[in-house]
Amino acid sequence: MEKDMHFFAVYALARSTGFTPQNAAIVATASQFVDDAEEDKCTILGNGTAIPPMMTAHAVMDYRNISPDEQWNVWVPFHFLPGNIGPKNNFEQRMICQKDSALAQAVMNNALNFSGPSSLHLLGIAAHVYFDTFAHQGFAGFNSELNKVFNESIKPKPQSASIKAYLREKMENIRATIVGTFAEILPVGHGAVEHLPDRPYLKWEYKRKKGESPVIRDNPEDFTLACEKLHGYFCSYLANHPTLPKTKSAKSWNDIKKFVRKLVAFEGKQEDRIDQWLGAIRSGNLFVTDNADVDVWYSAETWKRASTKEILSKNNWNIGNSDGSLYVQAALNHRDYVLRDLLPSLNLLAF
Repeated sequence: MEKDMHFFAVYALARSTGFTPQNAAIVATASQFVDDAEEDKCTILGNGTAIPPMMTAHAVMDYRNISPDEQWNVWVPFHFLPGNIGPKNNFEQRMICQKDSALAQAVMNNALNFSGPSSLHLLGIAAHVYFDTFAHQGFAGFNSELNKVFNESIKPKPQSASIKAYLREKMENIRATIVGTFAEILPVGHGAVEHLPDRPYLKWEYKRKKGESPVIRDNPEDFTLACEKLHGYFCSYLANHPTLPKTKSAKSWNDIKKFVRKLVAFEGKQEDRIDQWLGAIRSGNLFVTDNADVDVWYSAETWKRASTKEILSKNNWNIGNSDGSLYVQAALNHRDYVLRDLLPSLNLLAF
């Protein structure tokens, strides 16, 4: 998924369940920041300590994507959570991401039950991972032949003429540039189908191999279901954290589902989809709006190392006031849970 879903949809869903604008913004920023935390240097503090790097993403063509270490530390726990579906002796099949899998539900429950200072940040990270299981289903977060796709079989099926033309150009670029790239030589994730899995409005299909039956994908249906499930998880989080401030803006899923379905199905480029979510956030259809909702926006820079160090320097190096520091804590929590507890418990990792 992209920023329209990972930040703006997450913010809207959090607000619709009763999160304050401030807390909804933390959850939504953590969700999107998973895709933007690419810095790999320690933050050296003025009191003689440091904050370790916590990379949760790499640029698509980053050479580090071919490293098994990076695939296991970044792509598997944060973007392509294994689905654990298939025969016990077929490791690669079990590593393929599946929407709303038992593992995805476990990741959400881990966040719902955590109450430390980085709790909201962990919830946002879990929301990102959970959302991605709906978009990235069918692909694995490490180098595998199972990620290969018969290039000529990829068929996006948009409705609007402008998006048809836009995707036609995209597909021509895919077919012209895929040969010889990481996506073909070292197939990690969904590189073979570019960003088609991340476009909420898109119905599309592809074949793993020539002559096989096509895999049919219905992103609008899957993404709407993801929103419904996340709405429920956010309600559970608030119930599990009774001291957290809440608003009277909450609405049930039945109250908002028709609006969410329309937002998800809107055909447009990412910036246009963001505008649709912003309009919905300010409209009052999803929740009772506050003045703070009018100015909601995402900026990755506020949580990056330079901003984190500046904030800490003004607070006597107290990390308790730094979202960037709390994000690192939450990301470490999530990664350790997945790689040290969850996957080993299923014999997908020996630890």
